[in-house]
Amino acid sequence: MNEQFEHKLEEALNDAVTIPTSVLKKKELAFEEIRKSKKQKQTSSHKKIVAAMIAGLTIVGASVGVGVYGDSALAVVKEFFFAKDQGVQKAADDGYIQKVDENNVMKDNGVTIQIKNVLYDKSKIAVSLQLKFEDKSLISKVTDLRMKYDLTDDKGRYIEKAEYTEGLTNENSKMLGGSEWSIQAGEEEGEITYNLIFHPMNSIDNIDSLNFNISSISLFAPLENKDVSYRTEAESQSNTVKEDIEVWHQNGMQLNKEIQGKWQGGIKLDSKFKGNQEIHFVPKQQPESVKIVSAEVLPTGTNITFERDSSGDDEEIKRQIKTIDSVILMDEKGKTYKSTLKGYSSAGDNGKTIKVKTFDVTTFDNVNHFKVLLKDVDGKDVVIDLAREEEK
Repeated sequence: MNEQFEHKLEEALNDAVTIPTSVLKKKELAFEEIRKSKKQKQTSSHKKIVAAMIAGLTIVGASVGVGVYGDSALAVVKEFFFAKDQGVQKAADDGYIQKVDENNVMKDNGVTIQIKNVLYDKSKIAVSLQLKFEDKSLISKVTDLRMKYDLTDDKGRYIEKAEYTEGLTNENSKMLGGSEWSIQAGEEEGEITYNLIFHPMNSIDNIDSLNFNISSISLFAPLENKDVSYRTEAESQSNTVKEDIEVWHQNGMQLNKEIQGKWQGGIKLDSKFKGNQEIHFVPKQQPESVKIVSAEVLPTGTNITFERDSSGDDEEIKRQIKTIDSVILMDEKGKTYKSTLKGYSSAGDNGKTIKVKTFDVTTFDNVNHFKVLLKDVDGKDVVIDLAREEEK
């Protein structure tokens, strides 16, 4: 692997981001895997390291932005609450969601976990879990909740894995990606609703069921002592490495309780999630320096895939990246949508790099025409028309 390429990735991974040791280990393992596979195609190596980088940083970003909504008016109004993803929330509000039978529960060590709701399309999976604690006092100060768990589909493919570097093959790891979450706490009821959204970097179609295997639940509260040597009782008893505890404290939270157990259960997905539900759009023009490869609107959002150069003049590549990142989507009514942070990049087999930009406009918005607004490499405004593809 090119040493300059590796150095740039090191800088990207370590620049102004507080990263837990567990994520750094994943990065190092990814680098090591690439070093050992010099005989393989360069594009294959790039895919692995980019996937490791994006997944790791996405997880870190999600961990910092978690909020507790408690009994706020917004939480009461929304029966299903996916505050971190407007596209998913819109789909839920429009009935594109599956309510799970109340008997679908997992019990162990004083905690009952029920799968409440799920929704799914080829780009995202969203799940709401309700955790009920026999000891209600455990959640009196809770501001965040983490779980160690495996989430697989009926084919054994991993959507989430507790130990990312073990037991994975090229086939069963294709759906691994970033995740984010939010919680709603009901102290009087001793309940926490844990809303999870997964956005893998590969298409996740043909899923019939989802299966959870949860091994631990960690409850966090606001940091009470900023002394570097401070440790809660739970932190002192935990197997968590020192560096990860320091990251928690730097982010203003402390581990108050870690519950070990075995919670296993699954859910068969409704037929409403099956079939080709995406709407394809085709560009009527193309920008000069980059190419729009595809555009599709899904029940939970819109994905526009761009293609740019992977190698060549560094300044030209920077200009191409800037062009793609400037994109704004406008519908036929003049409403504009800025890209969310859930896009990703990966190396293609043609010497090009693809970059997927995502937007919170969904099939439920019933849009027939878009305009893509962007700045070209010279800073000039460019407008690209996207027309709805005729059904064949």
